[in-house]
Amino acid sequence: MTIAQDPQEKEADSPKLYEFVLQKYGSDHDLVNGVELYNLYRHVKSHPYFLGEESLPGSVTVLGKHFDNQLIQYDLYNQWVVLEYTERSGGINKIIMVPLHTNGFQIDGHSFEKLALDEDGLLFYQVIRTNRITCYIHWKKQLITISDNINYTVEFSDPMRTFFLEYDSKIIPFSNRRNFAAIFPANIGREARQYMRKNRLRFRKTSVKNLTMLLDHISSNL
Repeated sequence: MTIAQDPQEKEADSPKLYEFVLQKYGSDHDLVNGVELYNLYRHVKSHPYFLGEESLPGSVTVLGKHFDNQLIQYDLYNQWVVLEYTERSGGINKIIMVPLHTNGFQIDGHSFEKLALDEDGLLFYQVIRTNRITCYIHWKKQLITISDNINYTVEFSDPMRTFFLEYDSKIIPFSNRRNFAAIFPANIGREARQYMRKNRLRFRKTSVKNLTMLLDHISSNL
């Protein structure tokens, strides 16, 4: 089952959105690119979004231009950013930002950039930078068939993550404690393993906060 529109086929020039952009940004039309978002997921259990169903404060970079003070969502299933805006009448609408034009975004304090780190090409990655190392996380959700629910036949999975670490001018994938520790010199790798065991840290389930604390700890020892 596929649930998606193609925002690149319908790069919107809707009057409502055009009026909103003129009011807020003057003659800068770079934010206009997108299509109106409708309820694509009414027949799907759960939701596809990063950090929940509500729009959150953040910013977007479109065609190299930065737009602060936005309300956005990040759809992990379709891999697009949703912008919420208010009309002059007070009505609230949402548009899907054209993925091809969206360079990056920040949502509720989490920073994402569009990068090509492997054969999958350009993807959005959450970026966590410390003094000497940087972690890149690609988030996604999938659709799963369910059979024990009379209201739904499919649901969104829990978030899944792919990790890369940039260290010593190299970008290296990792997925577990062993191959994470192996990235570093032997003494730092031992320190990393001890820290992860002590704090019961497993990359499949760890929070961004705990991962950031691990990176800070290792960076301070390099």
